[in-house]
Amino acid sequence: MNTQPLVNPPKGRILAIDFLKAMAIILVVFSHINAYNGSAKIWTICFAANVFFFSHGVVCRSKIHKLSDWKDFILNRIVSILAPYLIWGMIYSPLTAKNIVKLCYGSHESLSLADSLTSLWFLPCLFAGDLLFALILWAAEQIKSPKGRLIFLTTVVAGILAVCPFLPHFSKGWPFGADVALQAAAWIGLGYLTMYLLKDRINPGTGKQTHPLVLVLIAAAGLALSLTAFCNTSMPGGYVMMAEARYGNYLLYLASAAGGTAFVFALSFLLARIRNRFFVRSFQLIGQSTMVIFAVHKFVIKTLQNVLTGIAIPHAAAAAVILITAIGVSLCVMPFINTYLPLLAGKMKYKKVFGET
Repeated sequence: MNTQPLVNPPKGRILAIDFLKAMAIILVVFSHINAYNGSAKIWTICFAANVFFFSHGVVCRSKIHKLSDWKDFILNRIVSILAPYLIWGMIYSPLTAKNIVKLCYGSHESLSLADSLTSLWFLPCLFAGDLLFALILWAAEQIKSPKGRLIFLTTVVAGILAVCPFLPHFSKGWPFGADVALQAAAWIGLGYLTMYLLKDRINPGTGKQTHPLVLVLIAAAGLALSLTAFCNTSMPGGYVMMAEARYGNYLLYLASAAGGTAFVFALSFLLARIRNRFFVRSFQLIGQSTMVIFAVHKFVIKTLQNVLTGIAIPHAAAAAVILITAIGVSLCVMPFINTYLPLLAGKMKYKKVFGET
């Protein structure tokens, strides 16, 4: 059996990937500002979650080489994803038995019914999508030929994307957002495949980094393609919502999501060329604090929207103030959570929680 992975861990930290993760969470936060971003929400929300799943795939590595590895993998995901989800969900929800059941169901709709933080839908969806892609990756690595593994992964990812629009979506969603998790697994796979196909261009030290002009052209083409989101508004709510498998015209959704992801991916590599220490460190902190930002930002957004409603301020300025403040407050509470409540930040492994060595 061949267990050699398609993608090996890079030799050194890749700054652009930190920027990619930071851009992903910034887009997610911006897409949740309802009062002031108007049509910009239609654009950002069509690919914000996709970029996040894609960035997860870029750093994804095969961890399953034998049957016993599944135990570590699943338990680590429970501790780092599901445990913070349930705790944050209970913090925001009135604590009743019915609401705990709704939280355990794990869909965007059930979070709303539990009167909890609906943006937490991403975590059980990530858990299910991560598990599914790990299974796909394990199956791929049973194939001896690297080319055969690449063909298998590409075929499976394309097949998942083709099947998703035909899946029914229940009024309360699927448990753990399973139908959306299938879509998420495909975008995780796209990130993984991108890392494989461009590894010589992405990994530091190869001397084959992409010319900035090429990155600018990719970003421009991706941006142009992402604008097809404005043609995809004939649906309830008037915009795409991946959390509820609301895609509208599915081909337009895929075009805008792919374009937006390419735009952010290329932009991240361009921004990573800026060597200002404060700028770089700020983006690194944001990219490393996604769990806390997920959990805190909506409270800040709602508070500021209520405060700014009665003040005459341009919408663009208000949105910028809310975005910066929401991320800034999240980063301020992050050191306390990381130090004293690391489980809430998704920073713990199951062996540390249960005292195993």
